Amino acid sequence: MNSVPDIARTLHDAARACGVSIVDLSAKAGLSRPTTRKALNGLDDFRITTLVALAEQLGLDVVLVPKSVSAGFTKSRQEPAYVPSMIELALNSKP
Repeated sequence: MNSVPDIARTLHDAARACGVSIVDLSAKAGLSRPTTRKALNGLDDFRITTLVALAEQLGLDVVLVPKSVSAGFTKSRQEPAYVPSMIELALNSKP
């Protein structure tokens, strides 16, 4: 995670996974709705206090680690390769 958009995407994904609305998240985090919306959409270079407040409400921790270590934490956003099932292979095989 190297940029504001990366952080915003992580916050947005966490909010969606928690099923929490911007209105509810804002209230719980003590932030205005516009501030929360901008942070979740990467539209603003938000304050660290905003990040911490949102992360806390979404069950996330803000952690700084050395770059040499962070490479192992990078989540791939690529779709996994398609692997056909045994049934698909049997149905598509020629007699």
